Amino acid sequence: GYRRVHSSGLTPETVAEYILLNPAFPRSIVSCVERISHYLTALAEDPELVGVQCDLTGLRNLEALNAMPIKVILGNGLHEHLDLVQINLQRLSNDIAVAYFGAQKDEQAVAGEQPA
Repeated sequence: GYRRVHSSGLTPETVAEYILLNPAFPRSIVSCVERISHYLTALAEDPELVGVQCDLTGLRNLEALNAMPIKVILGNGLHEHLDLVQINLQRLSNDIAVAYFGAQKDEQAVAGEQPA
């Protein structure tokens, strides 16, 4: 848990870093995005799904957001960062629904913002 990684105490920066960017914490954003990427790769390699194309722009944007150091995230604003994460999760969700479930493209979700 958190105290094993940061035994020196709680600071807003270390807590945010742990929750957002620690791949060993299964509920961190980075861990969840890594699992999404893993399963999308498995779907793309499934021989029964040959020809199915899923737009991965939202995933690539999430990976770019996850690559930002915590100081940059906090400097740009935690709320703004989480807004971008949520927008790109919505975009990715919509793209998965379109590719694999025949849903109609939601243009609002597709207009998701890219990381700065």
